[in-house]
Amino acid sequence: MLKPELLVPAGNLEKQEVAYLYGADACYLGVQGFSLRAEKSEIKCSELEKAINLAKKYDKKIYLALNSFVYEQDLKEIEKLLKKINQLKPHGLIIADPGVIALAQKVENKIPLHLSTQANTLNSESVKFWRKNGVQRIILARELSFSQLQKIRKAIKNIEIEIFVHGALCISYSGRCYLSKYLIDQDANQGNCVQPCRWEWQGQETINPERKLRFEQENGLNYILNSKDLCLLKKLPEIIKLRPTALKVEGRMKSPYYVALVTMIYRQAIDDYFSSSALFQQNLNYYQKELINVSHRDYTINFWEGFNDNTLNQVSSGYIQKYNLVGLVEKHDPRQKELYLRVRNEIKRGQVIEILNYQNKKIVKFKVREIFDLKKEKQAESAHNSYYVKIPSSFSFPSLAVVRAKIKRKK
Repeated sequence: MLKPELLVPAGNLEKQEVAYLYGADACYLGVQGFSLRAEKSEIKCSELEKAINLAKKYDKKIYLALNSFVYEQDLKEIEKLLKKINQLKPHGLIIADPGVIALAQKVENKIPLHLSTQANTLNSESVKFWRKNGVQRIILARELSFSQLQKIRKAIKNIEIEIFVHGALCISYSGRCYLSKYLIDQDANQGNCVQPCRWEWQGQETINPERKLRFEQENGLNYILNSKDLCLLKKLPEIIKLRPTALKVEGRMKSPYYVALVTMIYRQAIDDYFSSSALFQQNLNYYQKELINVSHRDYTINFWEGFNDNTLNQVSSGYIQKYNLVGLVEKHDPRQKELYLRVRNEIKRGQVIEILNYQNKKIVKFKVREIFDLKKEKQAESAHNSYYVKIPSSFSFPSLAVVRAKIKRKK
């Protein structure tokens, strides 16, 4: 049985490199304007060559997402973009719109085409249809149960299958939602979703606007569209038996810490399972404990065992967050035993920090005894976003190792 590819999101070049270092086999990045993500979580056309060279450097794969739904006025621009991408030769293009697939083929595209989950492929006949039309890989809809996945895999043999295993879900058909566009003219299908599904809702009478109606569940709460986050880690043995080409993580808008930890845990879990199913079961509790240390909503296995209402979170739309990203390691000076750190969130003298070492897959914890501000060239009690500091450390860490710290809750 072949080991499936671990496919991880990267909203920018930094997160792409972090993903590779922490064990991703491949990354997917959105191309600006056409990738269903906000501008800060896409890469510019001018950065495409850098992203592809980064994949070559690490001997990894890169897929470019062009999976927004395209209007008539966008066709010329996307055809021009496809011609440029064709020269750069990424390992795949993720597309949802049949018109964009046709354009990719029109420009004599030699790059493998992957059908986005936005195309909501739910059955084997759809898979066969897309294969006949030049698609090499199908990213199956997230509405499918395990039983349905089994039937699809049994019916089709010679096409690549990709399955989402982790990340945010939408209460909509394969993520194709019009609510954001309808309410405030921000189209989710073109990357501008404002997530109205996460809002708390109430109605009001048209004759008397002062008379309001709450949409209440039995427990008195009214989050009627708010999904939990997907986590199928404990189902990996069953998923792997389906012989998927790739296991996919959602989260191009997440932090480098999310990318690092989720990648590291799924990398370990997959490798452990292929080493020994007993080893996977032995470490399962550790994997699950670590996955709750990234920012997330309550986890669900979605419709894995058939339709149920356990996917909805009726308590809160907020994230559960136990740790902050403190920063990324710039370098370690073994002679002076000092760690150079680019800070993203506050770090204080006396604080305990934890560093995820991708070289040995260990998490090291120690107390910050001193902070030296390298820009101001003086000792500091604390440092904040954009600070460049050094701290004493007898432990050695590689460049781009991710640093986290527990969030202290006010009593």
